[in-house]
Amino acid sequence: MFQLIVAVISIALVAVMIIAAMWFGGDVFAESKQRSMYAEHVNAAAQIDGALQLYYQENGAFPRDASGNALQDGALVQALVSGKYLNSPPNGEWRVSADQLYKPVADVNQCAILNKVAGFDINTPGVTDGCPPCGNDTYKQWPGCMVPTAP
Repeated sequence: MFQLIVAVISIALVAVMIIAAMWFGGDVFAESKQRSMYAEHVNAAAQIDGALQLYYQENGAFPRDASGNALQDGALVQALVSGKYLNSPPNGEWRVSADQLYKPVADVNQCAILNKVAGFDINTPGVTDGCPPCGNDTYKQWPGCMVPTAP
């Protein structure tokens, strides 16, 4: 009987500890997922950039189609993969050209998360919902920005 009581108390204590960890540590788990997403995006951008630079060094120009037009976005990434400059295309939709490389953010929330994880103060005056406007040189180093919509 004593062992049964000890077992029930042990199970109850473990359950309380799990609930407390989830309650107080939930933000830590969510933030680690956000940091992982940010690191994945930075890593993928660095791989694409490195592949583009290597292609340019070896060929003297960026990839072009049969008509001589510069490739962009998915076609450019596929050319890097088929040329063995990249093992596989990175996850998600990327905007890639000779002069720009970025991954569009899904919404303002994702933009704010990227900026927060990168270490920027998302409550800075002039920054709406943690996401500054694109094209403003003040926020050039911020990883996330939003293009203002026309009224």
